Amino acid sequence: MSYSKTNYRDVEPKANGMYFLRDALDTDNLGVTVLDCEAGWSGMEHDHGDEGHEEVYLLVDGEATVTIDGDDVTLEPGDATDNGR
Repeated sequence: MSYSKTNYRDVEPKANGMYFLRDALDTDNLGVTVLDCEAGWSGMEHDHGDEGHEEVYLLVDGEATVTIDGDDVTLEPGDATDNGR
């Protein structure tokens, strides 16, 4: 098979409402994080710098602020950001 497919609902959350899909998609250099959470949610701080891969965050609905390398990045629906380098 030349592709991987998963549904985030089938992945064990790393924190309440936070799903890492890298292992489920069997990717080596790219991570995808899905956040399915209520307003006011605060996530788990984590750093992928030592793992040699990038992480993409895509906001589908609502609004969010993520902190990357000490900078607050405000996201609106459809916005995507990486984890910084």
